[in-house]
Amino acid sequence: MINESSTRYREWRKKVTEAIWKNEILNSEKLNDLFMYNFKEEFDWRSTLEFVSNRINFSQRQCNDKDTKERTYRIKNILKEPTYEVLYRRNTNKIENDKCKRCGKEEKEDWEHTVYGYVKITNSRTINEIVQESIYRFEKYLKDLNQNEEIEILRTYNFEFIRILESPSIILQGKNRIWELLRGVYNENFNSLTKKKEEKTLIKKLWNFTYDELKKKIWIPRCDEIKRLEDRENIKKLDLRKKREITIEELEEEKD
Repeated sequence: MINESSTRYREWRKKVTEAIWKNEILNSEKLNDLFMYNFKEEFDWRSTLEFVSNRINFSQRQCNDKDTKERTYRIKNILKEPTYEVLYRRNTNKIENDKCKRCGKEEKEDWEHTVYGYVKITNSRTINEIVQESIYRFEKYLKDLNQNEEIEILRTYNFEFIRILESPSIILQGKNRIWELLRGVYNENFNSLTKKKEEKTLIKKLWNFTYDELKKKIWIPRCDEIKRLEDRENIKKLDLRKKREITIEELEEEKD
């Protein structure tokens, strides 16, 4: 009886927490760039929040470390943080400037720099090429599972999927819709490709798979390299949870 009550409490607490962060996300000024030009209702916010809350891979009754870490990553990603630009602005302990450690502290590390830096630092493939390769990898994944019907659906819509992603974003000025995908925002145009439920589901799975591929190719290597560089400078995870002491010179600059 106690275990059942405890389980129900955890489920209720999780729903409350989820409602709180959904409200905070949708009302955050950090999403201003996504709402500023959204008069044409380009985004499917229901699918976006379902994705960010990781309801695609886990049910509402499930909650474990993997689920929590993935949800935390997606929330931070849609809000474009954390980067050294954000950590420095928050006066995070041991963060002395907002420069990118990976490229020799030459440029400020904001969210866009992290993505652009992938190509610059690794001298590797473009973001568009990662997306295109993701379709091939997703088909191989379906083939390994002997999901032949899903493969046929994929081949029907793969070119349209790419066309939507490579089209200019109406919301994120100067970027294509891949940048919406990078943030974890689902474009309404994907829903217009078909009216069949099973086809819509597969398109979302492809979108989700592509998001994960971009994470593997861009964000995980970035985090691994940053951890290596911070370890070299003896910066521990606990250090980053503290506030940095502001110097007299910095206080004087703020007054000016």
